[in-house]
Amino acid sequence: MNKISSIFSFNEHISLKIKIIKKIGALALGFIIIEIFLMFNSHRFFIKDYQLKKSIDSFNFRKNDVDLLFLGASGVYAGVNPDDIKINNYKIHNFGFPSESIQTTYYKINHYINNNDLKNLKVVVLEIRKGYLYENNKLSVTKDLNYSQYYDLPDILNVNGPREFLSVFLHKINLFRLRKDFINQFKINMVIHEEKIKENGYALRKNKIDRKYLKDQKNFLQNLSNRGLNSKCHPVPIYYYKKLIELLNDHDVRVFLIQLPGAGVLLENEDNSHIYDFSEQKMLPVVQSYFSDIPFLNYAESKNEWVINDFSDRGHLNYIGAKKLGKLIQADLQRILSR
Repeated sequence: MNKISSIFSFNEHISLKIKIIKKIGALALGFIIIEIFLMFNSHRFFIKDYQLKKSIDSFNFRKNDVDLLFLGASGVYAGVNPDDIKINNYKIHNFGFPSESIQTTYYKINHYINNNDLKNLKVVVLEIRKGYLYENNKLSVTKDLNYSQYYDLPDILNVNGPREFLSVFLHKINLFRLRKDFINQFKINMVIHEEKIKENGYALRKNKIDRKYLKDQKNFLQNLSNRGLNSKCHPVPIYYYKKLIELLNDHDVRVFLIQLPGAGVLLENEDNSHIYDFSEQKMLPVVQSYFSDIPFLNYAESKNEWVINDFSDRGHLNYIGAKKLGKLIQADLQRILSR
């Protein structure tokens, strides 16, 4: 009897194992199917993937014709319209993108140079901002966007360490990379056309801020200006700024650094002036310490006479501000390049 009972118990145990294996197999199959679907369709459903694909596709179409290239994060992406800049008949492109770290930018450009692209490139204007040099989410590569085609994993392991290497490797999986955005990004599809990405890479924004918005953002902007005041620049972004500049110089490309304005510059023109400590007062010593031989184009200054209608939000210009910025950049680059 005990023997028969043992046989039944053994069979139940085997049956349970088979059920578990089947469930795991079904889950694995479902995971694989969703991953393959996202591999080819994430840009249809997730706003950031849509925007990044548009940015990369527009650049790939023009990469071997570009003479002057703007690089950086959202400040460049929404603030520099190449159509507003005319210099030496140069073909100009904006290859900036929101939240892009300097390490990501380096891998991006290194990828194209290693593939013998960028054949006509003569000048690069590279965004630099205080936050890129000490904020945690800018100290490695950009992981929540689909940049994996550009990344050099051995280099990431060597510079950033095994923990960051593992995180970057896992973010190659779309389901893992998009896990935080599955709810929010679908909602944003409704406003996907508010920002038009032009063929030159510029993201045209027509919306404007108002006085109430600026007042609501005042505390944020003041706190932002004070963040990192006592922090040293992290060595990793400094390393990749230098590495990118060296890479470009080795290919006879001239490099400029640029700082773009946020709405905080407007506070200087308010009645209670000088409450906002201008970003250039913090960036200038950094540029002088690490990049003293690189021309620095600084537009985060009150002397540029930015007004409220120039901004789309607290950190970015709209198309009106971009047109004003384009004239400033054109005049400065023509003056420097003609020397």
